Amino acid sequence: MLTRAVRRLSPLALGIAGIVIGLVPLAVAQNPILIRVTVAALIIGLFALIAVQNPRLAILLVLWLLPFLAFLRRLLIPLAGWTSWDALLLVAPIVAVFVLYRVFILQKRPLAPDWTSKFVLILIILAIIQVINPRGGGLAAGATGLLFVAAPLGWFFLGRELADRRLISAVLTGNVFLAVGIAGYGLWQTLVGMLPWDSAWTDLNGYAALSVFGATRAFGTFSSGAEYAFFLAVGLVTAIVIALHGRALALLAVPILAWAIFLESSRAIVFVILLSVAALIGMRTGRKTLAAIAIGLAATVAVGTIYVFGPQLTAAAKQSGSPFVAHQVAGLMNPFDPKQSTFGLHQQLVSNTFLSSLADPLGTGTASTNLAGQKVTGSSSSAEMDLVNVFVSLGVFAGIAFTAVIILTLRRGASRALSTPGMVELAAIGVLIVTFGQWLNGGFYAIAPLVWVLVGWTNREWLARRQVRDRVDVSRVTPEQRVAVRPSGAAGWLVP
Repeated sequence: MLTRAVRRLSPLALGIAGIVIGLVPLAVAQNPILIRVTVAALIIGLFALIAVQNPRLAILLVLWLLPFLAFLRRLLIPLAGWTSWDALLLVAPIVAVFVLYRVFILQKRPLAPDWTSKFVLILIILAIIQVINPRGGGLAAGATGLLFVAAPLGWFFLGRELADRRLISAVLTGNVFLAVGIAGYGLWQTLVGMLPWDSAWTDLNGYAALSVFGATRAFGTFSSGAEYAFFLAVGLVTAIVIALHGRALALLAVPILAWAIFLESSRAIVFVILLSVAALIGMRTGRKTLAAIAIGLAATVAVGTIYVFGPQLTAAAKQSGSPFVAHQVAGLMNPFDPKQSTFGLHQQLVSNTFLSSLADPLGTGTASTNLAGQKVTGSSSSAEMDLVNVFVSLGVFAGIAFTAVIILTLRRGASRALSTPGMVELAAIGVLIVTFGQWLNGGFYAIAPLVWVLVGWTNREWLARRQVRDRVDVSRVTPEQRVAVRPSGAAGWLVP
């Protein structure tokens, strides 16, 4: 029945798309700002057509488009000007809603059959309620805030229902290639200079966070240097996981990504990557103890490097002539020096913001901790960490629900990676670890949907494995059968 409906729908949809394309020149002639609306409508229509026949392919293509969304917006500046209220920002949310409608309304699948799904649904409901919070800056700000809070959460259900190993493998492997290309573009921005569309964007926005000693740090194809660094980190840990599984060619991506991340000059991401890689190497052995030892050794090496070589490396960096190298090394080698590093300021910001959320347990509205607040009300109280932001904007109950999602997902993801020696499982938990603290950062337009697809897939896979284990009467399994289902180096029972 569904196939028959698709066959009827496709010609009609293609006809409508043809009419829209024919009207584009007329619309542009009347108002150039409609270029952005038209481009967004065409992209949404294309993805909708793909989603009707192959929703997994639509998800894959959207996740691969998002790293270039800000780049596309900048390319349109000469033709359509610039606006923060860009219709292109609605592409991913609308496509997600379209696929969710097909999955849960047309196919009538259960929405929240497990605890993780229930907690995510609670977060979405509380976010919707917070739209009318009188302290949130009004309905316009609250509704816009849903794009930064509720929209990323919707990708959890897509990951839970539609993601499989093949899709996750394609997304993560493809991200390595995308990250290498974007890193090359970012290195051009750093070492050669900004291209015209990038310069136009920085001039229009006056992005102060990109300035390092008067020089503009790279942001690649993204709208922020922070998301650029995190996306490269996702590609880096994935490349290392692929190499750990015998594909040494992936190591060619490591120096490019590492150098681009270093020159981006964000400090915290370097420590996060170091600990993430150590954890992944330990998990690859299939033993919790070795994973913990690897993390401990990485932390020890980092601290030892700071105390033994810190002064020499800082002095050498200052003489390098590069403001990005000097800024990066000075911060990494002097993390507790307020003159060299902002670590103390960030730590204080997180703790103060969290304590203020406990004094206001009902929340301050969806827009209060993200870009929606800055755009509509001109203010935002972000703690630069998603968990604390949830406590502040959505209230204590939402913060508890989000904490439960984080704990369940990380435990289940680590369990899968330890017991199943597969590239996909290890890469997925690696991405979740390296992006920790930014899962619900809706301003990370590419990172947030990717993370929540992985969260949904991780929990679904863990639950499926547990259900199979519950059906197996272990007492009747022979030693020969145990050997057959337990690959060398793996710990625990595996699900076929």
